[in-house]
Amino acid sequence: MTSKEKELNQLLNVLYDSVTQINNWQTFGNEVVRLTGTCACEVSVYDPSTQQLQALNLPFLAESDLRFYKEEMINLNPRIPLILKAPNNYNVYSDQFAFDVESIKKSAFFEWVRSLGVQFMAGNIFTLDDNSVFAFLLHQEIKDGLVSIKNLEFLLSLFPHIKRAANLSLLLNRTTVKAQFFSNYLEQATFGIAYLNQFSKVVEMNNLAATYIQSTLLLEVSSQGALGTTTRSNKKVRIFLAQLKKLATGQNREACTLSLRRSHTNTISIIAVPVSKEWSEQTFYLNYPTIALYFIDIGLKQSSEGIQRICAFLGLSPRESQIAEMLYLGHQPKYISHELDIAESTVRAFVRLIHKKLGIHRQSELVRLLAELNSHFFGTN
Repeated sequence: MTSKEKELNQLLNVLYDSVTQINNWQTFGNEVVRLTGTCACEVSVYDPSTQQLQALNLPFLAESDLRFYKEEMINLNPRIPLILKAPNNYNVYSDQFAFDVESIKKSAFFEWVRSLGVQFMAGNIFTLDDNSVFAFLLHQEIKDGLVSIKNLEFLLSLFPHIKRAANLSLLLNRTTVKAQFFSNYLEQATFGIAYLNQFSKVVEMNNLAATYIQSTLLLEVSSQGALGTTTRSNKKVRIFLAQLKKLATGQNREACTLSLRRSHTNTISIIAVPVSKEWSEQTFYLNYPTIALYFIDIGLKQSSEGIQRICAFLGLSPRESQIAEMLYLGHQPKYISHELDIAESTVRAFVRLIHKKLGIHRQSELVRLLAELNSHFFGTN
């Protein structure tokens, strides 16, 4: 085996390790950058139905530049329409074949790209098994000019391996998430629960949530996985879904609720709360949920115990519920630690867990959320 073949084998080992270790995608990218003499690697995932970015890994950008790209420049990026079409046209994308020199010179987007010290880009683009578009891209420094034919050929040789590894990651993640979530939490829950991404598409949900959605006759999950209205839906449902979209995209961070009568006699209340970005990214792979929906049968509320019952509905443990109730009553960690006979540092650790689970950051947000839900379910404050 030649040294070049040995180097390629080592690179592919790193790639296939990324199937089970998500951080290895960056390790793999760094190795490809080193072997090709390019300056940076990008991994991005797009939803072709909405033409929106689902996930982006651009480690060479400073946080401020990344935020500016997502907020301002992404809508000016002429590469995105081509990336979305690329899986149907070719396996290796390259700027130098997609744009003429004059259009690059006149483009406000490329002017911003050049200010970062890079210009031309090339990489592998393909459709994953869940129909999202996956792009593994290399960025070239301005001084290095066009991406070389040698590097394009190298990318072409990597294409089947990168595609296979990405789909294996997706499959493994789905299997792992379902095994962990449905067996350990979702299917054991006494209430319906569904996780939605920023496009209001269902990422995961339990059977109880699916049953509740179907029984209301006013909501449905489309064949593309999007939560939407039925022909029987009313204004109240449409307003709630509009609120969901704002919650899912981060335009609003406050919980929203909806009460619907089932096809039988009981009423179902739906609570939508944001989930923390950190928890979402640690639990799911690429298709991150941004909100959780809780479906609660109001017929169960007669035996509830107010705030602690709501905390249980929201997935808090008994100890977390106990501390959340005391925070709701205005008590501080020092007082709580004395009353429960536990260390103040332990109380603060529980507070951080509660905030993380509910997607909030301050005690005032917790009080407002529990007060709204308590009033909504039990008519009390």
